[in-house]
Amino acid sequence: MLITTRRLSDSAEVCQASSLFRNAYAEAPWYETWTELAAHERLLELAGMPGRIAVGAYVESRMIGITVGFTQSNVRGKSLYIAEVVVEPYYQAKGVGRRLLEVMQQEAKAEGHVGAWLVTRGEGRTAEFYRKLDFTQSESLRIFNLML
Repeated sequence: MLITTRRLSDSAEVCQASSLFRNAYAEAPWYETWTELAAHERLLELAGMPGRIAVGAYVESRMIGITVGFTQSNVRGKSLYIAEVVVEPYYQAKGVGRRLLEVMQQEAKAEGHVGAWLVTRGEGRTAEFYRKLDFTQSESLRIFNLML
């Protein structure tokens, strides 16, 4: 099974991942039910972000994974906020997510980013995945939610 990765330069390519997005989020640990429209709107929103970096993973011509991030500036310079890392359930734990993030990091470094960050569950297999890739959990920052 040959898996290839490449940067997605076109917003339409990002939006093609809506079924992949729905399938991945329906599984553990998320168990989220996304409609096709909601998934498409989420990806369209991300595709239009300034400073977007998106990378797709493919088996032949079929997309099996995608990661999308965008630039956010802070006191240290440009950081990449990684908004989504999505891999088709069958291909999870087979190196696809790792490869997507490696390519994304290379692209971000080439564009002058000094770091990357993301939001995910604090424990479990997802957190362990990011720890294995040298992401560290912030000791000082927390996410606060407000339902409107």
